[in-house]
Amino acid sequence: MENRNSVIGALRFGQLTSKQEERIVALIDKHFADNPDKPFPMNTIARLPYGKKALLGSDWHGVLDLTDPLQCRRFEKYLRG
Repeated sequence: MENRNSVIGALRFGQLTSKQEERIVALIDKHFADNPDKPFPMNTIARLPYGKKALLGSDWHGVLDLTDPLQCRRFEKYLRG
């Protein structure tokens, strides 16, 4: 996702504790402070123990490189839950 507000707006914080929400917002803020021109990698959130709760039922878009074996393995593992 291209900017902080779009990432924040795409997440389902109502499913999380306040501590989990703070952790996610800190990750997002750090990314955009360090990489203001790069899209946020949503797999950063997906890999958190509570990331699936934050993402399921949300509406966002991203890119998955199916020629990258590591990305494919992560995606398959995520789908299996």
